[in-house]
Amino acid sequence: MKELGDKLDAIEQQLQAAENFGLRADTIIYIERPPIEDKSYKAIVQPGALIRLKAPQRMGKTLLLEKTLDYARHQGYQTAKIDLQLADIDILANLKAFLQWLCVDVADSLMSVDVKRLITRHH
Repeated sequence: MKELGDKLDAIEQQLQAAENFGLRADTIIYIERPPIEDKSYKAIVQPGALIRLKAPQRMGKTLLLEKTLDYARHQGYQTAKIDLQLADIDILANLKAFLQWLCVDVADSLMSVDVKRLITRHH
């Protein structure tokens, strides 16, 4: 419990320092939660891993996702981020259309810039 209190004190000091240095109110401060990060890091390198992040807004889900993907990249994995909000409702309503969209989106995310140039040159 003392460790948590120390972390909260450190965060409060960071916030006060941010105010003193004139940092904007929307400055991002990520609070490390070692058990959560460790679980994410272990899970992301498992075949067929599925990690569900669920928390209220502004609790660090996106930053945790970025840290986890960065960890996977450092382990030699390729990563692809997919935003389902980019798929229109017609694609989401049709399984075949959704799977095609998903494959194209993942392939596009994983394809290197050099490969994209080669494909563009040959088309």
